[in-house]
Amino acid sequence: MARHGCSATLIALCCLGLSCGGAGGTTESGQAPDVLFLDAAGTTFSSPFAANLQAAFGAVTLRDFAFSAANDAASVSFHARLAAADLSAGAATLIVSNGPLADGIANAQIVGVTGVPDVDGAMVVLHLSPRTVAGTLTPLGASAPWTLTGVLDVECAVPKADLPASQLPAGGTDGAGALVADATFTAPECAPLRALAGR
Repeated sequence: MARHGCSATLIALCCLGLSCGGAGGTTESGQAPDVLFLDAAGTTFSSPFAANLQAAFGAVTLRDFAFSAANDAASVSFHARLAAADLSAGAATLIVSNGPLADGIANAQIVGVTGVPDVDGAMVVLHLSPRTVAGTLTPLGASAPWTLTGVLDVECAVPKADLPASQLPAGGTDGAGALVADATFTAPECAPLRALAGR
């Protein structure tokens, strides 16, 4: 199963260079409201940060989905690699593994949870729609799946040659192969993600 604690195969959400963006606004206490929820066999994990779908079209094309949610000191983090067909269909079926990420493979890290079931080999089903994600994670032998619902942030990055000069950052970019965020989903590679981003 995914180990309790740090895992070399799991990259924490904000260490991926993801935006970690929430839906905006704050509660009366000054904290951002939760926008993502994972119900794991009756225990609810939540986060003020949206799940993130990040596509990068460089020398290697990556389409990564990630989220992290907590319940007091306990937490669940998830990182998956999607295939091009998954984004076209707006749905993905994945298998949780401790091994390296590849299309159709997800890593999960569970910390501070007692009696957690073995999630290695669990099936994950994701449904992606504009600015929204819903899904299930079913541990082997579990009587019911864990359910995920929440806000989805979408990002896309491409080589600077694929964007008009008006979209390039001031001061240029580092190196010929550096990727640039396509905030308007203008590049041909990013255009198919525009609808999922709610644009």
